[in-house]
Amino acid sequence: MIRERRWEHGSDQHWVHATSPVAASYPWADRGVLFGTGRHALNGVLEVTGARRLWIPSFYCPDVIAAIPNKQLVIEVYRESPLDLVDDLSGLPVESGDIVLVQNLFGLRLGPPKLPAGAVVLEDHTHDPTSPWATSSRADYCFSSLRKLLPVADGGVAWSPVGRALPSEPLLDPAHANAALDRLTGILLKAAYLVGGAIDKAVYRAHLVAGERALAHGAQTTLLPLTRGCLSGFPIASWRAARNANVRAFADALGRPEGAFLLAPPRGAVAFTATLCFATPELRERVRQALIAAQIYPAVLWPLETASYVVPRDEVALSRRLFSLHCDHRYTAADLERVATEVKLALTSAK
Repeated sequence: MIRERRWEHGSDQHWVHATSPVAASYPWADRGVLFGTGRHALNGVLEVTGARRLWIPSFYCPDVIAAIPNKQLVIEVYRESPLDLVDDLSGLPVESGDIVLVQNLFGLRLGPPKLPAGAVVLEDHTHDPTSPWATSSRADYCFSSLRKLLPVADGGVAWSPVGRALPSEPLLDPAHANAALDRLTGILLKAAYLVGGAIDKAVYRAHLVAGERALAHGAQTTLLPLTRGCLSGFPIASWRAARNANVRAFADALGRPEGAFLLAPPRGAVAFTATLCFATPELRERVRQALIAAQIYPAVLWPLETASYVVPRDEVALSRRLFSLHCDHRYTAADLERVATEVKLALTSAK
């Protein structure tokens, strides 16, 4: 007997069997170095530049910074949030050799801010790695995680649009391979679960969680051969278009409910997720729990109170009012309309 397809929304990627007859075109083609994770790619750039000071946006993933092995690196913070994307950093008091990290936060940017003279510019394109900005960048360095938008167990990449020296690709670390294979097991089992297979959800979740935890540690490494082999076959252009259509479908279905609003990308940008800002942290949490009960799993990007550096209180407070809903190629417009309906129901119930 064939089981019915299961529906749930969000959380970790599952395997999607999709290939393109045309090889995927990435900004780093022929000039990038592949790593085990985006964190490894960042660390490779920091090492090859010999940087002693890194400027980061105040609204940034604290786990990425915590994973930097060079504990002598000075971390400086400049103000930026999803509600106030900075457009001019030219006044930063940088010194020669400082690195200024700029991110395409939630895919809400069309291009970089004005930057200070004398700094090494490093762009994080994780939230839209094939955007026109990423493709046409003139930064000293760029990097991206690959597993946030692609159905792969690991992967990161660093490249230099202007031809700066890049780190060498490291060897595959056995501990990393084991962690990535744990995640890959979860990715494949989740796909089988979703089509109705006799798979225990707790089993695939255990593999995904254990693999993710292990990936956060360990030596510099390259990625799994399977991840490398898959990259050229992914239909990345159509997947990016699907994400854009899904965000728009969600926005249209959501409308303007009381108590929350959607962070809308400017025309020409493609949002990473549908990110909602709630009136209060308590309202966000009530809606989040209601969605989880409906098998919709929002992502909290990011819990800034865990940062090992000083984050302005305004940004910490804002992070407690946000969550993100996945809109990627795994879903259709109908899925996102269903999610929007549940969000509106949860907001109404939470009053």
